Amino acid sequence: MEWADELAAGARGPQVVNDSKTPSGTVHVGSLRGPVILDVIARALRAHGVETTMLYGVDDMDPMDAQALLTPDAVEREMGRPLAHVPDPAGDCHPSYARHFAGIFVDTFAGLGIHPDRYYWMSDLYPTGDLDPYLRLALDRADRVRDIYRRVANVQHPRNWHPVQVICETCGKIGTTIVAAATWAGTPALPGMPSVATPEPASTSRPSEWPW
Repeated sequence: MEWADELAAGARGPQVVNDSKTPSGTVHVGSLRGPVILDVIARALRAHGVETTMLYGVDDMDPMDAQALLTPDAVEREMGRPLAHVPDPAGDCHPSYARHFAGIFVDTFAGLGIHPDRYYWMSDLYPTGDLDPYLRLALDRADRVRDIYRRVANVQHPRNWHPVQVICETCGKIGTTIVAAATWAGTPALPGMPSVATPEPASTSRPSEWPW
């Protein structure tokens, strides 16, 4: 663990080690790379006496973008919906597609000696409102986010693109819904946060109408 020991030796103060996975279907063995590296780092930090919290998250609000184990008639109905809102394809009492496949994956951790201190599900976090200040901060600085996409990923988003995905009130999909507000107007700051923003009226459009 030489590289992990070097990393741990430079750590100062309590550390949080975090990884997450989108449960979009059957997971191949390569997906264990993240949890294994996460565990190695956490072990090295603790071996160096560093207070460490190890977290593992499930991004179950990501949209369905693959049809693993889904019947053909489910394509139109489920494609683009949050994975947490897609039914369990096996019908074995899991509350969602995400819970079914994430459960299978996470169940392999213990056999490898991987024991996160806490698991979290994005579908549990978003309704609490705990993420709202950070979502507003990202929206308030949408121009910076667009610049990062341009510099890092060579992706040029239009000026009316905002770093947020919303669930359509009509079809329940997130993957085919966009925020198309022309501007984002500033509002008073939340406690402990810099100036944030609220949207001007937004609209949604079909993929065929998107400008890219």
